Amino acid sequence: MRGGLRLEAARMSGDDEYAFGTLDVVGQFRLAKRVFLDARIPLTVGSLGNPMLGAHVVLRPAEKLWVTLGGAFGMPLVGEDDDLVVAGGTSQALWNVHEFSPETVPFLFQAGVEGHLGSIGILRAELDPVLHVRLTDRTDAAELALQYAFEVQIGHGIGGGLRFQGVSLVTEPEGTHQLALEPFFVLEREHLFLRLGMLLPVTDPLGSPFDPVWGMRVATGIHLD
Repeated sequence: MRGGLRLEAARMSGDDEYAFGTLDVVGQFRLAKRVFLDARIPLTVGSLGNPMLGAHVVLRPAEKLWVTLGGAFGMPLVGEDDDLVVAGGTSQALWNVHEFSPETVPFLFQAGVEGHLGSIGILRAELDPVLHVRLTDRTDAAELALQYAFEVQIGHGIGGGLRFQGVSLVTEPEGTHQLALEPFFVLEREHLFLRLGMLLPVTDPLGSPFDPVWGMRVATGIHLD
């Protein structure tokens, strides 16, 4: 709902095959009253992923209800041989995997809703279809991924809650449906915020919680308005 700058760090632990960390530098800059320019720079192991550039608009159909609509596209900087960068796609249980997909131009479409339950807490839901357009001569020249999430948060300035998220690669022949749970803690001040979560995959390919992997996800930054 506000412009700002933030850092998003994530890492999977528990199995060397998936133990990769990522860092996203994210900027949201107000262009008009409820229109924002979005920029995201993904990093892993000192290398650059596929930067994303887009915009979103925030609608307010009711006093305590906000709807977000937007989109973004990525620059295909990750090569087929950048194995350590590609592995960064597992750091958030395949969420934002398009940022680390090789030889790919991703097109992201965003839709989200946030409702405030008075002083009790916040409900959020999100659906982000992502089209992966491959630049190489492969049979999967285009792939569609559906990212979806639902959150329940108790408290506002200081609070916590639970996030359920899923990533479905619907165009894969056998399909991949990665589900994960994330209990989280949030701290909000006028210009600063912190969010800390434990990411627990609950289905293959990453496996059930703590077997073999689990992750941490941290976001912190400043509000510019």
